Amino acid sequence: MFKSNLFQELCGFSASVDGFLTDREGWLLFELARRTSLGCIVEIGSWQGKSTTWLGLGARRGAGPRIYAIDPHTGSEEHQAPGRKIWTFDKFKENIRSAGLEGVVTPIVQPSETARRSFREPIGLLFIDGAHDYDAVKKDYDLWAPLVREGGVVVFHDTQQTGVRRVADDVFQNHGFKKVYFQDTICCGIKAARPSFL
Repeated sequence: MFKSNLFQELCGFSASVDGFLTDREGWLLFELARRTSLGCIVEIGSWQGKSTTWLGLGARRGAGPRIYAIDPHTGSEEHQAPGRKIWTFDKFKENIRSAGLEGVVTPIVQPSETARRSFREPIGLLFIDGAHDYDAVKKDYDLWAPLVREGGVVVFHDTQQTGVRRVADDVFQNHGFKKVYFQDTICCGIKAARPSFL
């Protein structure tokens, strides 16, 4: 009953935040963040903070890892057009403030590659949800995955997109992950010491 009430409460708040995440995907992120204790949480691609909120509320109910939300806040390629400016950071801050997560979430308003140059913290949960073309997803994984600790989790969102699915398939089949599982368009796995055949 407690879980059901909490789930409904979180879904109600999440509905007020613009974004592309199902409630079941949000609950999975909540649970993964709640169980994260091996390092910080890094989110690549935040938009207006829908997934960040689920991660933050989960982290706060668990060991309280810091969340680094990385996004240039200028929109994805599909949002960018000549003469059209996108700026999502103000709305992101408003949503994080409404959720009471300012002490949990550290926004980094930079592209993923730029942010990685000065980032050194070990990662317990890596959530990749930036640009969806193959090269961009692979670059995000290659840049950030080396910081994920053994036993940490790597999560890909929007695996219905061909580029995302190709990277996720390669990573989870060939790069030493175990307990790979799915929820709607999310695919995630636990980083193992050596490959585990599923």
